[in-house]
Amino acid sequence: MVQHAADANLLSLRVLRVAHEARMCHGLRHKDYQMYRQYCSRRIRRLRKRFDIRQGEKKYRKRELQPAAIKEEKMLELPLLMAERYWAYAMQLKEESMQDPRKKFALRNKLRKAATYSVNFEKIVEVQYVFAKCDARTQLEVQGYSAWLQGTVLFELAEWTQQWDAPVVFFNKAIAIYSKLSEAVTEEEAGIIKALVSEVEVQLRYCRHHLGDKAATSSLLAMTDDTALGEKLDVLVSQAREKQAATLSEVTWRGRTLSVKQEKVRLFLLKESESAGRARYGDRFNQLDKLLMECKDAIALVRDDLNNDPTFKTRQAANSGPVSSGHFLYSYLCYLRLRLTLARNVALLTQYSAIIAGKTSAAKGSKVPRDQDVVRLCDLSMQNLNEMCQLAGLEDDLELKQENDSKIAYFKALRCFHVAESYAKQEKWVEAMTLYKRAEERIAQAKSQPNLQSSDEASLEALAEQLAGLSVTVKARALLPSTSTTPHPSPSQAIKKPLSERMDEYLEDQCLLNHTNPRVLPMPPSLSAVPCKPLFFDLALSHVAFPSLEKCVPTPEQPSPAQQKAAQQPGGLSSIVKGLWGWGSKKLLKAMSPAPDLASHIREQRRRRQIEEASDDETEFVPPAAGEADSIPPLPAPPLNIEGAWAAVGFAVVLIVVGLPVWWRTTTVYRAPLPYSAVEELSGLRRLHFVPITVMAERPADGKVFAAALQKELKKPSQAQYRVRSRGLQKPQGDAVRQASTLQGLVAAVQQNTVMHSGTLTLLLLSSDALLQHKQLHVTTKNMLVVAPNADVSLVASVVRAMSLEANSEHQQSLAVEDSAQRFPGPPPHKVVSEPRYSLTLTLMLPEPHAYRAQWQPSAAIQAYLTPLLEQLKKIQLDVSVRSQQLYMTPLSGIKPQWQQQLQVHALPHHQLPLSINGIEAKLGQNFYT
Repeated sequence: MVQHAADANLLSLRVLRVAHEARMCHGLRHKDYQMYRQYCSRRIRRLRKRFDIRQGEKKYRKRELQPAAIKEEKMLELPLLMAERYWAYAMQLKEESMQDPRKKFALRNKLRKAATYSVNFEKIVEVQYVFAKCDARTQLEVQGYSAWLQGTVLFELAEWTQQWDAPVVFFNKAIAIYSKLSEAVTEEEAGIIKALVSEVEVQLRYCRHHLGDKAATSSLLAMTDDTALGEKLDVLVSQAREKQAATLSEVTWRGRTLSVKQEKVRLFLLKESESAGRARYGDRFNQLDKLLMECKDAIALVRDDLNNDPTFKTRQAANSGPVSSGHFLYSYLCYLRLRLTLARNVALLTQYSAIIAGKTSAAKGSKVPRDQDVVRLCDLSMQNLNEMCQLAGLEDDLELKQENDSKIAYFKALRCFHVAESYAKQEKWVEAMTLYKRAEERIAQAKSQPNLQSSDEASLEALAEQLAGLSVTVKARALLPSTSTTPHPSPSQAIKKPLSERMDEYLEDQCLLNHTNPRVLPMPPSLSAVPCKPLFFDLALSHVAFPSLEKCVPTPEQPSPAQQKAAQQPGGLSSIVKGLWGWGSKKLLKAMSPAPDLASHIREQRRRRQIEEASDDETEFVPPAAGEADSIPPLPAPPLNIEGAWAAVGFAVVLIVVGLPVWWRTTTVYRAPLPYSAVEELSGLRRLHFVPITVMAERPADGKVFAAALQKELKKPSQAQYRVRSRGLQKPQGDAVRQASTLQGLVAAVQQNTVMHSGTLTLLLLSSDALLQHKQLHVTTKNMLVVAPNADVSLVASVVRAMSLEANSEHQQSLAVEDSAQRFPGPPPHKVVSEPRYSLTLTLMLPEPHAYRAQWQPSAAIQAYLTPLLEQLKKIQLDVSVRSQQLYMTPLSGIKPQWQQQLQVHALPHHQLPLSINGIEAKLGQNFYT
């Protein structure tokens, strides 16, 4: 940041360090120029407010920073931040101009303002240095910063002005200043300066390239992983390749000179040769994937030209014979494709082996490789090596065969080692010991090969050293169970125990070292038995005699004759509804009855109190006189409570009006009428099939576009309903597509790695029509279509309709078959069933089981009549299940069948026929579906 110089009177500002820290802390670490521009604006506003250089409160009034007004070091940051703000604004507009080209005009204006403020900053510091107000290092840094920013501005404007010599002067000045400055700064500041100088050198080379310097062009082409120029370097590389491709008309391979006519093939050969020389730069896996895709396109172009050659197909199928120049070029491209695939597999194999050995760690979020993955890569590599020797024109190449045999021996040894490792990790010691021994033999055989590469030989040496120790370890593990009587737990099992249970064993537990979920004590702790609280039993209660209280208990009063007569009378309506949902209960009757006499209640309370006092004093109880008891005047009786009576009357009305009709409706036997109208409409119902279609594409974006177009085409009125969805290829399917050299091999590999459900149709959309031999699509035998990227969507839709079970698609099917013979290879379209399974039920109804005995053998009938039909339906993948059932009907009242003498059967009149149909029988003829 801002530091004081040795002399307290001199101002000092570390320009490059201040700018670098501000950029890294406020957005430029993630290339967010807008965030950095907004920070510069806020910082400028705070500095102007602090030093009272505000440009008006309400009305704008421009105030420039004068050199004589600079009295503190912080004030030097103001012109620096002004230049940084306009530079960040220009870089933001540069990114936005890719979407909106009109912002290029604003970009140029901001760049010019940034250069203007950098020049003003340089002048201010120069004046301060003249008057001895700032040190020499500050002036040197400001001059370097101003030269860099002016050169950057002219470099960005050179695309428009075409003045590539203008930024060269400023870039040379900036490099000279920062080179001298890097010798007198700290190590941290030297790293910042070094990064800036390397970026300026790249821009300087680009300017010299436009000025005609061939050395600068060559150095730029070698920097494929440099990000200082961005898209400009990609454009430069593509232009250079186009110039080289124009002169590349022949290529020499295996002693034969081949002419290259296609422009795309020339560009691919140039890229392949450049990638072989720069294998260390860039992402190797992405580079190989791009080369493989371009190689497939080049192979497709050469195959299209060779389709007119009558000897191409015959020689491709044969194993010997002369090979034309164009055919040998095709073999060369296929060889390059196999070699690139082999290089990709070897790179993956090296990465997986390092992760399995613990030398490196897998990327975050990616799958951890296993030994089985390495074995699969070895198998694929050996398959590629075998396919190289089978290419046309290379059958008799002994040198290539010897090279591939040495490679195959190397991969066999590596494969055997990793298979042994997988068995050892499963603690199958005997199998692992045998395979380790076999791996040693494989290594010895591979070393004896004359054409073994030095890198492979070094890898085998390291593998042999590793095998020496592993063989002894596995042999000891295999013999340990026979010599030891007590089994020892494995380290992984011992580490799972808490520390308190393995105090006598020393094991390095990572969770204890890293303090991540340490296992010290078992939590929650285990339960232990403790004595419960003792019980106390009262044993003396049964031996205690209590005094008698019979004299204290009052005798029950006898009811009067009036009360007995009232109790014998019926209760009226309340007695009828008594107990139903609480109506007429004791509470309701009590509420409806008159209130008791208050005087009699008082007399009863007095009598009970006198009995209690007599029992306490042990004196005889004397009842009160009649006059004394009647001296209390009776209270007037309250009016009758009639709310309960009205509630009972309302309940009775609801029961009669609502309850009786509901009871009558729910207890009536249901009689279903015969569905005459529904039976007549069965012949006119529309049959609608549902056919799911899955589009698998090498490029998911192309698959989505093709699926949308096919769904739109299939929405036309038809007897089938189609649902089209798209997805990308999975990893096994993508590897199979990239490694397939023939159409039959591609179809077999994809069908092997794809679950094909019956009743579905699968479309495989390729990125090129090379394997289809310039055809639009290919129909396989398992409901799968292989479609070219330029296939006609209407043709694909007509084939899909012909393959679905539509009654009115006979003309479409014939048209599709004719087109298939002319426009795509393979057998005619196969039918795709709309439903995978059907069910057929045979029902025998017995209306009078007590009078008739049914002798029915459905299995014999099915075997005799339905089995031949079902066998024919299986050929179109139609699964039909047959079931049988017997329904016994009980006789119904009101039905009187009449005997028909002529027919010798019992028959019902027409008006009684609906009475014999129940709800189950009515549904027998109403379900029609597919």
